[in-house]
Amino acid sequence: MQAEGIIRQQLLPLLNQQISHDYINGTFSSETPASIVQRGNSTNGRPLDFEIEEGEEENFSYQPVLEQQDVEDTNDLVVATFRILPIIQNVSNLLIGPPQQNMQPIDYIKAIESSTGVKCCLENRIIKITGELESVKEAECRFRVIQKTYISRIKPKVVTCLHYPEESGQYGLYFCNLDLYRHKKFVHIQLRPDEPSRFCILIPTFINPHTNEYDPPTDLVYSDIPQPLHAILAPSVSSNHTRLSTIENSHNTIPPLQSTLPKRAPVMTTPPSMYTPTSPPTPTSTVSGDRFHPPNWGGDRTFTSSFNTGNLDYLSSERLARAFTPPHSHTSDTPSLMQDFPSLKSTSSIDSDLSCSASVKHRPSVSLDKPKPRRVMRIVPQKSSSVMNQQTESMLHRVKRYNYYMIKNALEEGLEAVRGFRGEIRLSAKLGKVMWSNINGDISHKVWNLQDINDIVVKELGAKPSTTLDENIINCMSSERLLQTRPFRKTSFYEFHCQARNQPTLPYRKVVLHMNQGVLDIDKVVITESKVTEVNWISLDRKYDFQLNLTTKELIRKDVKPFTTFIKWISICPITRVMTYEDVNNFLEVEYILLKSTTRYRTGPLFIVEITRYEKVRTKQVKGSSKKTSLPGQGEVWYDFEVINALCDAPFKDNLDLDPGCKVKWKTEDILQTESTESTITAFVKFLLQLIEGIERVIR
Repeated sequence: MQAEGIIRQQLLPLLNQQISHDYINGTFSSETPASIVQRGNSTNGRPLDFEIEEGEEENFSYQPVLEQQDVEDTNDLVVATFRILPIIQNVSNLLIGPPQQNMQPIDYIKAIESSTGVKCCLENRIIKITGELESVKEAECRFRVIQKTYISRIKPKVVTCLHYPEESGQYGLYFCNLDLYRHKKFVHIQLRPDEPSRFCILIPTFINPHTNEYDPPTDLVYSDIPQPLHAILAPSVSSNHTRLSTIENSHNTIPPLQSTLPKRAPVMTTPPSMYTPTSPPTPTSTVSGDRFHPPNWGGDRTFTSSFNTGNLDYLSSERLARAFTPPHSHTSDTPSLMQDFPSLKSTSSIDSDLSCSASVKHRPSVSLDKPKPRRVMRIVPQKSSSVMNQQTESMLHRVKRYNYYMIKNALEEGLEAVRGFRGEIRLSAKLGKVMWSNINGDISHKVWNLQDINDIVVKELGAKPSTTLDENIINCMSSERLLQTRPFRKTSFYEFHCQARNQPTLPYRKVVLHMNQGVLDIDKVVITESKVTEVNWISLDRKYDFQLNLTTKELIRKDVKPFTTFIKWISICPITRVMTYEDVNNFLEVEYILLKSTTRYRTGPLFIVEITRYEKVRTKQVKGSSKKTSLPGQGEVWYDFEVINALCDAPFKDNLDLDPGCKVKWKTEDILQTESTESTITAFVKFLLQLIEGIERVIR
């Protein structure tokens, strides 16, 4: 305060007087001494620090703008400006939360005002927060948490990882039509007969070490292709030796190309055994597709170019290399090079050379028969030699590092976003087959690299992955070959999928009521279920993949109307398990009922395998009454399979009771444990891959 008084009483009058004196010339005249304009800290102090707290991710492109007002007039009040990100189109959806008390949606602005003691004003997409410094910072932090949680739910993070189970060479990725997939019978989808052609399966294609081109994938079936196209893709040639000899014999079929090229030494070829690393054993392909412009494997192909018109033999990359490689010259250099680098001469002949240098001129000679004189030459080091000496990382280890990086970043971003979510959080995985939809010609007519799947195919071209479930997985998992332990828990409960509201003037909204089969009581009420993070893991050369999901469920109170009224009108026969219920007129209408029977197996201390049987319960109206009767055991039945991490359930329970905008105590590191010897990601992926390999052995 003393320093502030000195500035106000002594320094400010001098500054105002100087400005008034030089109002014509400018703020300060040129005669101002340097000591006055010298900048320095006249008082000791520290500016207010409004940076993001420790542990916060700086994912947003804004910083809170705080302006301190007059202290004497506003009693130490601070005004902060919170800007809503452009990705949120509807501001009301962000600021209006799920129903909390008596089925009424919560207003986040009013809730934060009452909990922090600040004043908030919404102007278009800007929220102005007025209050004391600590309260303003707390309110601004809560708005930031609400915004991050909302964005994670409307725009989930989807990544794709690929894995080849064996050590192999470089391979590409090809989108195969589901109808041409070799293991189509293991892909179980409940669609119309014309719809499977709209889906694709990602399969590997390896580089042929003889031609340095991509071979057609081994999982691609050509049986349904017409005979002319089949002949183009795989002509009947006895062996690669016959094919190479045919190309050599047809070497003179292109006279213009050969007439313009000089004679050269033959090109040395490396035997196949010297190529390392080698690709896994695949059927030998006599004709491979162009590596950089692959043909439409499994589709119509019209291949024409300036070197191949369809009537000539196939021009391979090896032949092109021989055609365009300059010959190796073993003779001397040109005379101009000799002039630039003259031969070294002895000291005894220097004087004689100087005497006749004026009369003798250099005459270049074109004769190359004379022996080479001694000369000084510069030898440029070969760059390729240093690269070849280095030991490159194998394809398997590169893919492992890439997959771990993608999963770690996706889960860290998702877990940090759900720290402020109120409701149920679940980290689980399920086995199935990853299929791709929205595949256009730009995607299916090209061989892709590993990094291009996430960056180009999904983000730029709009391909969408989805995981299906097959009944063979359930049969394999329930057998004693994989799950040798007995189930430790079995549960059964009903899911009532309803349209409900608590006031006749409000619109209906979809809710799901969970009720145990043996107890007439509502366990929980779910209003929305969303996916925050989705990791699609594709196991190449295997029949099944897995999908890792981080999902959230919003819950509302179960002890309010119309749920309490609905549960009173339900009755179940303990012998026949026949249930009768009745809708609440104008407040709750049941659409359908699911009966879930879950069997849990514990595999070690970390993971629990859940096999769930779904049954869509058949219902019928009771004559002369508004009641309906459900008949279990007569409806449609299907199964689901999930793997959960038991250690993650305990921290996630803290999210059930959270104030708006607050965060839980657990950190992302507590869930993932990336700094430990074996992280949660590594253990989860390793266990799922073991299940996939076990199912593969059972099927074989």
